[in-house]
Amino acid sequence: YGIYHPSGETLGGLASFTSHGPTADGRLKPEICAPSTYIASSLSVYDSGSPRALSVTWNGTRYYYGYKQGTSMAAPFVTGTLAAWLQAWPEMTPEDAKSIMQQTAINDDFTGDIRTDGDYSWGYGKLDAYEGVKECLRRASGIDGIGNDGSMPVVIINDGGSTSLLFAADLRDVNVSLISMDGRTMTSGHLDRAAAGTQMPLATEACSPGIYVLTVISDGSQPVTEKIIIN
Repeated sequence: YGIYHPSGETLGGLASFTSHGPTADGRLKPEICAPSTYIASSLSVYDSGSPRALSVTWNGTRYYYGYKQGTSMAAPFVTGTLAAWLQAWPEMTPEDAKSIMQQTAINDDFTGDIRTDGDYSWGYGKLDAYEGVKECLRRASGIDGIGNDGSMPVVIINDGGSTSLLFAADLRDVNVSLISMDGRTMTSGHLDRAAAGTQMPLATEACSPGIYVLTVISDGSQPVTEKIIIN
C-alpha cells in the first residue's frame, strides 16, 4: 500500500499499481498488504541508472540508496516480519504464519471492514508486525488453551496487560526474574514451593511498554527463558 511521495500515491491507501484478485481458478489474492511505494532501498554499486536519494560512506567507498516501489519493496517487509515472528515462536509453521497474518491484519478507513474470507484488493488487510509478535508469544506460551507437553515446568501467560506464571509441575526453590533488554532486573520473586496448578502474578507496573526476558529457575528443573511483551 501507499506511502506519500511526489508521484501522488496516498499515505495508507492502496497503491495505484497493485494487482487485484481473484486468481484465474478463483483463489484469494492478495492475502496481505505491506508498504510498497517510495521505499528507500540500497542500490548496487554497479547501478548507475537509478535515481540516487541517500548515501553513506564506509571504508572509503560511497554507497547509494534510491527510492523504489512494487512487490520488491513489500516482500522484504513481510519477510522481515516473519523472521521476527519466528524469533518469538521458533515452532511456527507456514500455516501458523498465515493464520496469524489473517488474525492480526489491520482494517482501517482505507481497507474498510474486510469479511472473514478476505478481499480481492486488500487480502485480509495490512500487515501488523507488532500484533503478530504478541500473538506468537501468546501461542508459544500456551495462552490459547493452557497446555503443557511436560517439557516445560511452567506456562507463561501474557495478555499484553498482565503477566502471570502457571506451574505445571511441583517445583521447589523457585526464582523468577523479569529482565529488560538492556540487562536491568525489573522485578523478581521467590517461592519455596510451587504446587502444580499454582498461578503466580508478576508485578509489572514499573515496566515501560516493550520486550522483556522472563527467567524461571528452580531446583531439579531446566531453567525456562522466554521473551514476553508488556504493553
